[in-house]
Amino acid sequence: MSRREAAASRRNIEVFFREGNSYEVERWVKTCKGQRLFLFRNKFVHNGSGKNEIFLICSGTDITEERRAQERLRVLANTDSITGLPNRNAIHDLISNAIENAGDTQVGIVYLDLDNFKKVNDAYGHMFGDQLLQSVSLAILSCLSENQLLARFGGDEFIVLATETSQGSLEATASRILTRLRQPFRIGLIEIYTGCSIGISLAPQHGQDCESVIRNADTAMYTAKEGGRGQFCVFSPEMNQRVFEYLWLDTNLRKALENDQLVIHYQPKITWRGEVRSLEALVRWQSPERGLIPPLEFISYAEESGLIVPLGRWVILDVVRQIAKWRAKGINLRVAVNVSARQLADQTLFTDLKQVLHELDFEYCPIDVELTESSLI
Repeated sequence: MSRREAAASRRNIEVFFREGNSYEVERWVKTCKGQRLFLFRNKFVHNGSGKNEIFLICSGTDITEERRAQERLRVLANTDSITGLPNRNAIHDLISNAIENAGDTQVGIVYLDLDNFKKVNDAYGHMFGDQLLQSVSLAILSCLSENQLLARFGGDEFIVLATETSQGSLEATASRILTRLRQPFRIGLIEIYTGCSIGISLAPQHGQDCESVIRNADTAMYTAKEGGRGQFCVFSPEMNQRVFEYLWLDTNLRKALENDQLVIHYQPKITWRGEVRSLEALVRWQSPERGLIPPLEFISYAEESGLIVPLGRWVILDVVRQIAKWRAKGINLRVAVNVSARQLADQTLFTDLKQVLHELDFEYCPIDVELTESSLI
């Protein structure tokens, strides 16, 4: 016990005798043999049978192993089991503490997501993927400076926390990471290339708490990914508008499919003689909020989210039914329909198409399939 602790203990004893309080404390102590123990100590006052008899009763319990077990659990709860880096729980606390103690300095986040990591996992297995994550984490660590700390945020996402930093410093770090991750990684006999996309945000200008800084760095990362991957973006408020637009599309395009808000316009293909040779089916979205929305404003989202599959199925089946109505009136025209690669991979589309052709007594398919430009890139 140090002199300071001994003086505090004497003061506590005086209070015990004067007020009859009890006292409990947990603390590290050092034995005369130099061994460190963690004790639970309890002190209380007991009045004796005599007139002026007062006893101070003290007890101590060695809880060193319990304390060490708690510390091991704390470390496990805050450490990623694959890479040994701080995990999501730990980095949240570290960022919050860094922002709280930043003073007049800036705290920065470099948020990176590996490109095509899921494909590597699917092709070679999770054990191979874990080894790749270990190699990637070491590669990223080699790109960091003294005031920067790396954590695995989950999956194939990592966060670099930088204190007393600047935008220029974070951009330089991002460039080093991008350059390093463009180089191949050798896992066993297999050589793998895996790039990444990076988003950057700083406190306080991009957020004044942990959640907002991480969220905005994540938004910037997805902006970089949309721009072609293998690059970094610094967060700007305009990026949030794209996020809100994405969320609006996600909610309302699903409703549009359920509530028959999609309509098909038919654009004629005319010969040099002015004759209508065929038609092209173009889908439009009749939104109750925004009116008639052209396909350029929602098709790319539909392809990204997977909604292009049910949307495309609806278009093809509706076109076939419309052609049947025209043929009943003596109008025989073929119709071209744009189809994405994701639709062609959907086997249920061909099953549904065969069924509707059979129901409407078509001997052959009256539509021409045209691959969208994005399918050919």
